[in-house]
Amino acid sequence: MLRCNLTGMVYIGSTCDFKTRISNHINKSECSSRTITKNGDYEFIELFTVNIYSAQELKCYERKIIRFYKKNFNNLCVNVMGIIEDRVERRKEYEEINKEKIRQQKRVWYEKKKNGMNK
Repeated sequence: MLRCNLTGMVYIGSTCDFKTRISNHINKSECSSRTITKNGDYEFIELFTVNIYSAQELKCYERKIIRFYKKNFNNLCVNVMGIIEDRVERRKEYEEINKEKIRQQKRVWYEKKKNGMNK
C-alpha cells in the first residue's frame, strides 16, 4: 500500500518485484498513485505477504483488498479499478431494474433495422 502522510489517501497494489514497483509509482505520471507521490510525503506499507503462484491470482487478491478499501474508505482510496467496477455494478443494477424497458428498446431497434434492410 502507498499512503500519503498529508491526506491519508491510499493506493493498493501488488507486486513480485517491490523495487521496480516503487520506481514506477514515483516516476510514471499516468498511474493513479501519482495523486499521492506528487506531494512528496508518502510511505510504502507492506500489508501482506502471500504465497500466490500466478499473476492472475495475485490480481484477484489485489482486487479484493481494493474493494474492501473502496467500500470502507472510499474517499481515501485512489485506485481507478474500483471506480470502473462501481460503474459495472451500477450498470448491472440498472439493467436488472429496467429489464422490460431494455427489452422493448431492443425490439424497436431490431424492427427498424429489419425494415431498413428490406427496402
